[in-house]
Amino acid sequence: MKEIWEASIVETGWPAIEGGMWIYVGFNFAEALAWLAFAAFVICRWIRNRKTRYEWVYAGSFLLFGVSDLLEMAGLTVGLLLFKAGVLLAIISSRKVVTDHYPEAKF
Repeated sequence: MKEIWEASIVETGWPAIEGGMWIYVGFNFAEALAWLAFAAFVICRWIRNRKTRYEWVYAGSFLLFGVSDLLEMAGLTVGLLLFKAGVLLAIISSRKVVTDHYPEAKF
């Protein structure tokens, strides 16, 4: 079971990035920054409005997805892919709960 969990899907050749893998690593870094910015936005909105504590779950999910992208810069394993899927599911499900408190908002 451990072999399946740690099976590599993508290897970047980290730290010496080879070939076109610098694009993959750079994209994951930019994506991580975006997810972390989303987390910061949700926390700032909660500080201003304090409509639901579920925003902490929403922000935490964005934070975890950003961290997973930073980990993905070193390579993608089956375990990391499953973790990312779980966090994405948390983002999608918590989005509905949070946006019900902000009917005028798009995010």
